Amino acid sequence: MIVKPKYKEDLRLGCHREVDAPNTVLFEELGWDRDPMNPLEKHYRRFVMNELEDATDIMSKPSEFECYDLKRGQTRGASSGLSLFGSKKKD
Repeated sequence: MIVKPKYKEDLRLGCHREVDAPNTVLFEELGWDRDPMNPLEKHYRRFVMNELEDATDIMSKPSEFECYDLKRGQTRGASSGLSLFGSKKKD
């Protein structure tokens, strides 16, 4: 799921360049490394086409999330003449 970058010294330019970068269609590039010889922040995360609940190579069960049915709260007793801050509504 996470791939770290690999660097190689470029003798012509006198700097370190990234080599063997993963495919940009499958991985998203995140962060950047200030020191290529000590990569800490830059990494690539694999892009998942399906919902995570349906990705069997990532999740052990079809859904590891708990689902609840939500209902709107009651509106009885609410004053319809007052706005949020207590002033009267004007048309």
